Amino acid sequence: MPAFLCFAYDDGDKTALRVQHLIEHLTYAESQYNNIMVGGPCFEPGSKQLDRSMMMLDAPDDKAARSMLESDPYFKNKIWERYEMMAFSPVIGTLLGGKTWDLVDGKVVRKELPPRK
Repeated sequence: MPAFLCFAYDDGDKTALRVQHLIEHLTYAESQYNNIMVGGPCFEPGSKQLDRSMMMLDAPDDKAARSMLESDPYFKNKIWERYEMMAFSPVIGTLLGGKTWDLVDGKVVRKELPPRK
């Protein structure tokens, strides 16, 4: 399945609204567990003020990924002012459990990663 990298930006300081809707948001996130490769809140280095969220979604297409984002209580309750989404091809990393290639005799040989749990 394709992956989609998403950044959802808060509309100003939404700390109080984030707290108010946190349980609803986390319950929704748990319901989408198999579609979320990784996700969480973000903030500027040196700051503790959350100002956006990042998610990498596993979805069949961009319409399904948008639907997941727009069904989130943080989107519905206008905590996120806007979002950016792009198709993404994960090919290496500890979250993936490895890399999608081997170098053999100076050539790239593609391989499949083990299925995600």
